[in-house]
Amino acid sequence: STQSTWGLEFVGRAAEGVELKAIATYSGGVESGSIYQWFRVENRKEIPLNVDPSSHIYIPIGADVGHQIKVVYTPVREDGMRGDKRSTVSKVVEPCPPQLKHLVIDGQLAEGCSVRVVAEYCGGQEGRSRVRWYRENNGRKELIPDANDSRSYVIKPEDVGSKIGVEYTPVSLDGREGIASTYFTDTIGAGHPQIINISLQGPCRELTTLTLAFDFVGGRPGNHIIQWYRLTGKQRTPIPTSNPMSYVCRNGDIGSIISVHVVPVREDGTQGEARIVESQPISAGPPTILSMNLRCRSGFIEGDVVSVEPQYCGGREGATIVQWFRSDERGQNWNIIPDLPTTRSRNLTHEDVGKKIRCTVTPVRDDGVQGTPTSRETDFIQKS
Repeated sequence: STQSTWGLEFVGRAAEGVELKAIATYSGGVESGSIYQWFRVENRKEIPLNVDPSSHIYIPIGADVGHQIKVVYTPVREDGMRGDKRSTVSKVVEPCPPQLKHLVIDGQLAEGCSVRVVAEYCGGQEGRSRVRWYRENNGRKELIPDANDSRSYVIKPEDVGSKIGVEYTPVSLDGREGIASTYFTDTIGAGHPQIINISLQGPCRELTTLTLAFDFVGGRPGNHIIQWYRLTGKQRTPIPTSNPMSYVCRNGDIGSIISVHVVPVREDGTQGEARIVESQPISAGPPTILSMNLRCRSGFIEGDVVSVEPQYCGGREGATIVQWFRSDERGQNWNIIPDLPTTRSRNLTHEDVGKKIRCTVTPVRDDGVQGTPTSRETDFIQKS
């Protein structure tokens, strides 16, 4: 006889996550290898579903919610002969209550690493599900508030030795809320000591401060090994520093590059790979008088010699200008003393007695750039 199908129907509720069975009434010999083709009916289009053609069972997923499921059944006899196809269509698939089928935290469990929540949701279209991150140590659970509702988390130093957990409350698009699920990792390891985000901050100029900045990951920090160098051509010269985190550029650094080598060290002494950061070439600063004094052997007395001692910086010094002035008897009005503009000392004469002497120094770089003048003055000159 010819094989045939007298009936085809669904058994089971058309709902997300619930088994939907296609039951066919077969006759015509021994059935073997009958074929089931499954489709999602969406906007009058039949979209094939990835189901084993021998399976008469299909479990609707979230994408099926709001649509119908169609099955096409082809009866096959044991000798391979096929009968007429029959089909049936389900009711519209309903969403199940919001729930999680699977929840895990994925990623490397070490400080500085980023981990993420992997959740398999069902219950219609997912809305704004709530995610809460926790840190657990010795049975004590602590909320990590700055990570709320984020699907990823960067493990912090304070997480080392603890477990990281997530509480996931599924919420559907229409606001239905399901039962929260939780998942906790194994204990977080310290990871290998590392220096990240290393930089030198500050202008690369004479007399300015370069500040070393970096982040450490890999447990609790110990005493990192930090060495500053001056790179001039192929020559590398160590620079001694009282503060390993900063350095004030000097005149001798002009045209060179400042380099810093940092070896990360954990508190247990474990060392990581060295990191190197380099500055741009150091440029000359503006011509500047850092400090200046007027000196006299005998205390500013007629016949003695007064000299000026300016400390210059700002690149290579050029023809710095020195000017001398004499006040009136009241020490107020000043007149220039016609000496050479670079003379840094002069004899005190009888004309200076009862008056003050002022010296003004204008720093000049070798390229002719002038800086801000600096002045110093004496007390009233005494008669010898």
